[in-house]
Amino acid sequence: MLESKQETAIAPSSLGTDADQELRRLHDRIYAALSTRIEGLEDVRASSTPHLAADLADIYVGAERYQRLIDLILEDADHDRQTVAHALVDVETELQHLTWHIRSSVRRIGRLAQDLYPDDEEKDGS
Repeated sequence: MLESKQETAIAPSSLGTDADQELRRLHDRIYAALSTRIEGLEDVRASSTPHLAADLADIYVGAERYQRLIDLILEDADHDRQTVAHALVDVETELQHLTWHIRSSVRRIGRLAQDLYPDDEEKDGS
């Protein structure tokens, strides 16, 4: 059942470049890890797992891109103003992208974490 939902989380048509293939592999690894942990637990919301895996993979890759952009700005004092301006626009775009995935994943993460607690443990995080 989860296998078909996994395919909808990242559209195959967007997987043309090496970076896209790496993102797909990361998504698949996260999806497999989450799926393994919820296997056999009937009360766990398995339907959100593929979307959560896609969000977490995009956040991971986006954070790496963000770091490279900031490093670019910090590393070379010889950059002209236009180069820095382009880098800042890319930073802004990446932050918007990360924000979307963070908002999308926060509730799913909280719900899944609660669902994964054993019945005899507190589910409120304390």
